[in-house]
Order: sequence, then C-alpha cells, then structure tokens
Amino acid sequence: MGSILSKCSCTSAASEREVPLQPSNVEISITTSNDGNDLRGLQAGQEKVSSEEPKSLKMSYQLFVLETLNRYRQENRFTDFTIRVNGKNFPVHRNVLAASSNFFSDLFSESDSSQPTDCEFEKVDPSTMENILNILYTGKCKLDELNNLSVLSLAETLGVQELFTKFAELLQGNKISVTKLRVLNSNNQDAVLTRLSSFQTKGLFCDVTLTTRSGKVVPVHKNVLAAVSCYFEGLFRSEMREVHEKNVDFGVIDETVVEELLNFVYIGEINISFHNARNLLQASDYLLIEHLKRRIIDFVKDSSTLLNFWLVYSLVRSFDCLDEVYQEMVNFVSIHFWSIAHSSEFLCITEQDVRWFLSNDDILSSEAQMLECLIRWYRHSLEDRKESFRRLLNLIHMGSIPDQYLKRLVADQGIDELTRFSGYRLDDDVPIEDILKTSAYHNVVLFGLTHRLHYTHSYNLCYWLPFAGPWSLIARIPHNKSMLANGTPLVYTSSGLYVQVPWNNPKLAFHRNPLTARHLMPNSGVAPTTDIEPSAPMTFDCAAVTMGKFIYLIGGMSMQEVTEVKTVQRYDVEKQTWSPVADMLEPRYELSAVNFKNRYIFVFGGTDGSSHRECLKTVERYDPHIDRWSYVSSMHQPRSSAFAFVHNEKIYVIGGERGEDVIPTDCELYDPVTDDWQVARVQVNTLYMPKGQTEQGSFLYHPTTENRELNAGCAGGLSVLSSTTAQQDQEGRLDEAKITRPYVTCINGSIVILDFSTCADGQRRADFYFVDPDSGNFRILQSLFAWPTDISYGAVMPLSRRDMMKALKDYSVHDGSIDNL
Repeated sequence: MGSILSKCSCTSAASEREVPLQPSNVEISITTSNDGNDLRGLQAGQEKVSSEEPKSLKMSYQLFVLETLNRYRQENRFTDFTIRVNGKNFPVHRNVLAASSNFFSDLFSESDSSQPTDCEFEKVDPSTMENILNILYTGKCKLDELNNLSVLSLAETLGVQELFTKFAELLQGNKISVTKLRVLNSNNQDAVLTRLSSFQTKGLFCDVTLTTRSGKVVPVHKNVLAAVSCYFEGLFRSEMREVHEKNVDFGVIDETVVEELLNFVYIGEINISFHNARNLLQASDYLLIEHLKRRIIDFVKDSSTLLNFWLVYSLVRSFDCLDEVYQEMVNFVSIHFWSIAHSSEFLCITEQDVRWFLSNDDILSSEAQMLECLIRWYRHSLEDRKESFRRLLNLIHMGSIPDQYLKRLVADQGIDELTRFSGYRLDDDVPIEDILKTSAYHNVVLFGLTHRLHYTHSYNLCYWLPFAGPWSLIARIPHNKSMLANGTPLVYTSSGLYVQVPWNNPKLAFHRNPLTARHLMPNSGVAPTTDIEPSAPMTFDCAAVTMGKFIYLIGGMSMQEVTEVKTVQRYDVEKQTWSPVADMLEPRYELSAVNFKNRYIFVFGGTDGSSHRECLKTVERYDPHIDRWSYVSSMHQPRSSAFAFVHNEKIYVIGGERGEDVIPTDCELYDPVTDDWQVARVQVNTLYMPKGQTEQGSFLYHPTTENRELNAGCAGGLSVLSSTTAQQDQEGRLDEAKITRPYVTCINGSIVILDFSTCADGQRRADFYFVDPDSGNFRILQSLFAWPTDISYGAVMPLSRRDMMKALKDYSVHDGSIDNL
C-alpha cells in the first residue's frame, strides 16, 4: 500500500484501564497476548495480599511509563526519528518502535552503521498513522477504527495486525471481558518494557551513558530515564555539559543499587529489603523517582513490626520524604513502647532519641514505667549520661507517679536527682510492695456500668483507676428494666467516651472529657452528655471498633425486626456524622471484633440469631480502603461473646460461649499474614498455681509425656489442663482459682484478666491476673482501691500519659464512702 524510504522502530503499549461493555465510538485498550487468566479479588490472608499487590503496582507503573513516552512523542521530546505522511511529520523514538514491532526492529537492525533520520509513507492518511502510533505506544484505538481498511492495511504492513485480531476475538457477541483485557494489557506492557530493558543491557538505541563511582560506564536511554525521573527530565532538557558529552556522573548513587535501580526504571520490578532500602531511598530522593519512593514508603509502612522497629525508626528519622510514615510510627510507639524500651537497642540510643520518646504524651504507659526506662538507659552508661539524665528527668510527669514510689527509688537506688520531685499520695495503709509490683500498670483504667439498688431507674457510668484512685462518677444513664448492660459497646477515644444507651432505643451517648469527673461528689457527672442520633436504626449486642477518627458499630440485633443483622455503621468523631459502609457477608450478633494495625477490621464468630442460637466460627475481614468484607480462615470452634485482642502481630481470641452453656476452654491465635489458626489451651475461668504461692503460677503444666506432647503442639506457650486432671496428677500441690466473670485484654505485652466477681462481691480489692503469652506464667495483683459496687460490665484499657495526667488532676484520697454516689 505504500513504500518505506528508511527504517524505523516502534513500541506498542497496552492500557490496563477497564473497558465499557458495549461497543461504541470510544477509546479501548487492546493487546497482543491471549492469556485468559482473570484478575481475582483478594479473598483472604495477608500472604495473598502481598503476592498480588506488587503485580498491580507493576501494571500501574508500566502503564505510566508508556503513556509518558507517548506524551513525549506528541510533544516532540527526546525523539530521534521522523515519520513523514503526506506532508505531516510524526516525531518518534527509535527504541520504542523497535520494542513494539518486529518489523521496525528488523529494519533498524539492518542499517546499524548508518541510521537514517526519517522515512516516508505513501498513500497513508495522517489520521491513520496517528491511530497506529497511539496503538504502538499505548495500545488504544477507537472501536470504529477496527474495520477501517487503511488502519488494518497499515497495521499489517508494520506487523501489528495481531493487536486487532486478538481484540476482535474479545468482541465476539458484543461481550468484552474487562478482567481479561487488564491481564492482556499488562502482559503487553511488560513485553514492551522488557524489550526496552534488553536494549539497555545490550547498549542498543542508547543515547547517553552513566558513569558509576568505580568508573563503570552504563548505556541508557534518555527518554526512558526522563519518563521516570524528574531529575533526568530536567537535566536532558537543559544545556548542561552532561547533555553535550552524553555522559552523566552517577557517583552520587551507591553502586550496589545501580542495577536494581535500572531494573525498576525499565520494568517496574524491585525487591526492597532493609538491606537496600536506605540506598534506594537516597537514590529515589536525589533522582526524584516518585514511583520508587512510593514503593519504599509502602514497604516501610508494611514493615512496622516490633522485630523491625529500630530499622524503621532509623529510616524515618533520617529522611524527610518519609514524613507520611512518621505519624504511623508515632502511633506504633504509643502502643508498643513497653516492648521497644525493653529492647537492647534502646540502651544505645542518643539523648536526642530518648528525648523524642519521652516527649510523646500519647504513649500508653504509666509514668512510673517511663521513669524506669529512663533510669535503665542512664545506668547503661552512668558517667557519660549523668547530665543527660538530669535534663531528661524534666520530661517525666512526676505528678502521675505515687509519691511513695519516688521515695523508694531514692532510698533503694540512690538517685538523689529524684528528691526534688513529688508525686500523688495514696492511702497510708497501701503497702509499698503493692505499689512497686503494679508500677507498669498504674495507667490502667476501667470504664464500667453499675446499677445501684436505690437507683432503680438508672445506671451509673463510672471510671476507676485500679492502681491509683477511687471510683469516679461520669454520669447517670436513665433506663427502663429492659436495658442490657452486658451488650453495651463502650469506646474511649481522644475526644471522649462513647457508650450505647438504652437497650430499647439504642443510640450513642457522648461524654466529653470523662476523666475530669470528680471523685465521689454529688451530681458530679461530666457535662455535656450528648445523645448522638444514628442515621439508621441502631442495634444492640453489636461490636464496636475504633479506627482512626471513625467508630464502627458492627452487626448486632435489630430492635425493629428482633433479628440479627449484618449491617455496619460508621461514625466520624470529627465531623460528627454517620455513614453506612459495606455489610458483612453474614448476619451475626454477640460477635468479637478488633482493629489490626489500622489496616483491617476482623470479626470473629458471634451468634446467628436462629431459634437454636447457633454460635458461629466464621471470620470476616474488612478493608476500609476498598470498603469490602471477605472471609478468612474460620476458627477451630464456634464461639460468641469472646474476647479478642492483638499481641505481637497475632490476634488472640479467648473464652466466650458455644451455646448450651458450653464455654470454650482454649485460646485461638490467628496470624493475618499466613491466614492460619493455632490453638493454645487456656481456660480463663480456672487458674492453677503451686500451693502456698498465691501471687504467681503458670498456665504451663506437664505432668505426663502425653500432655507434654500436647503442649508442645500449642502456639504461644499457653496451655492448661482441666481441673480434674490437674488435681489428680498434682494432688495436694495445686491451688485452683475460680474466675466467674472475666474480662480479658492485652496491656504492656501481658494478657490481663480482671475478675469482675471480686468487684461485685464488695471486696476492697479486685483481682487482676497478668499472663505472659510467651511463657504462660502469670501473677495475681490486687488493685490498690476497689469500690464496693455491683459493677459487672466494663472495659479495661491503658490510658495515655496525657489522659493519666487528666485523670489525676483532681485526685483526692478515697474515704471509703459511697453514699454520695
């Protein structure tokens, strides 16, 4: 149909954008591959997420590169060849044409010694050539061009008619598989960029070189580097010496990552680890390669675990470009400071680093614990850190530490610097041993609901600092006798306390600054108390989870229809607005839910609401970024009203009910990375300890070979035998502790079990069990104060340093009287 006067080469790129299902005069994406595999949505498991996400990122990156190269063509940037059609010039890139068309590749390779600068096509319309070039660069054309004879003829001449052939197969029956197109496009993009990478390795069509620190010369393509790097784009468009000499000094980039860097630039593939992350980050920051920087940022965010914390900390504190990760790291430190401060690395950090930690008042830690960590750091190098220690002491909020505790430190450890400080005073009859034993848990708070007999139409919403002060009244909540306290979601956030009331007309009530409530004073409820009207009918026996600025109320039982629901409502605490999100896959109430690393919400078990009250063992995961629920692996046994919490990157699910008064006796551990469950035999209702040692014991028990094998197969080091077996095998040597109403959570790396029965029985002290999840060892601690009330529901949680100061601001010594309340 025409003559070619000189040789040329071109690239075809395919888009991954989804395609309309009906034929029309719109742009579409076409490819040369016939791979029919569909892109499947992630159904479960972080392992599957990690294997699919890089593929999606690679597809997006490759599409970006090819579309940028096409834009360069249209703007006549970095072009080195011209196609002439009926008086119209089309500047193009040799390397792109050669990578996308075997025809052009062959023509260029035949005249390596004297490359022509242009060629001319006869009897070809300019619009036809523009369509073909768009196809070669981006894989896009218009549906009405598919039957255009001139386009088909030119495509056949240039050796790209397969693009049309493969797409025509997808058009049969007017049905287009979007997912199939996306896979075919990604394969085509990958093929084009892989050929460009091959050209770079062989030095074909390269128009500039990079000289590394050792003097190694690496040939590259201007247009590809400019498409990815703003640094190179600006350099190659300037009149600088490197442009004229066609060589760039690359010595500023660490030579160990040059090959990995170019591999990413050309095909979007790179393996990031802590071994190369720093050098790659320096390179991406210097060369302004935003896509690589984004990939590294995501890697650092996903790697924020206790095991990798100090590596992440070093990177984030070194690079301003990681500001996005900074706040996430601060939040991570706030939750995991106990483990971080007890690592060996903490002893070797600088004064500036210690100051950074101690300046964070959002850390969920007792002030005594903060002081202990500072002393531990100081004693690691006494002489060198003496002045630093004195300066850093001013960052400890001494008013949040018992005065007796400070005096004991001065006496026992000889730290004279502490004599100028004083803390709050407790009752004189509180043993100093109790204060010392509970130092790591002085910031624990219990928010609870209690029903006094002489207030028959109200519940008292209270808070209690079990290791510091007496009960405090937040507010009285009116109710009728139908209110069900045990199913009341209760959430404490930085803005205040949210509690659902009452049962027959559920809604959220908001209490601002509840920790400023005064102790045991008449009418001392915190004002204002605001009822938050839901956007849809609210449920009871639902689960409540906080994530960022949102509170999610999940599932539950509907009052209107008296049936279980799968709906989820989200409340924005900043905007004070409600919004619905995706429903769960199945209805459930009396369920458990946790926030996992501010990335996913997991719900566990619950009751299906049938006449038989069947308990569920299914588990669902919610991804707020895509607003979708999906199933993950089910628990080993069904359970409802269980306790769930996160510890060491795993989720613990303990206790609950199985229906027919059957209580699960084991603890299940879920690993979101492997989507795998393991079982540790823990019975929170019964604890065993050696006789005569009432303050410590172990869940680990190995009286026989059979049981040793059983325990060896359990995860996390937790195991306990039944009461009968324990007494039979160790008769006379074991004590049995019964816990009738437990509440279970995780604080400072320990499983904390509060025996609510001791609260309700009018005892002055309440029993807390602190269990080491790794060894199974536990100890029993009694709170310093307990209010004799009938409280039987609440939430135990650690307060931040800031909130603890707020709670102790109006502290007064408990006088033992409850009449005022």
